[in-house]
Amino acid sequence: MEEPIFSLRKLEWASSDERRLSKLVCSNNVLVAAVSYRGVSAILRWNLEAQSRQDEIEISRKVEDSIQSIFIDPTGHHVVISMSTG
Repeated sequence: MEEPIFSLRKLEWASSDERRLSKLVCSNNVLVAAVSYRGVSAILRWNLEAQSRQDEIEISRKVEDSIQSIFIDPTGHHVVISMSTG
């Protein structure tokens, strides 16, 4: 019997009303989300295999900076972030 390609399960995320999710990518059981709150742009990262807690990486505190796109490599080890200000 073949294993399904996709599966759904709940992810522990203590989100506040202030955080706004703008982008989401996943590769090789690593989930990366771009969020913004109070002028801060940040990346949240989860390793779905290890059931680890989320890691938060602050990208910018400038209000004019926002995350335009995020790209993740097939291994899930590297993320490229494109900002609106270049």
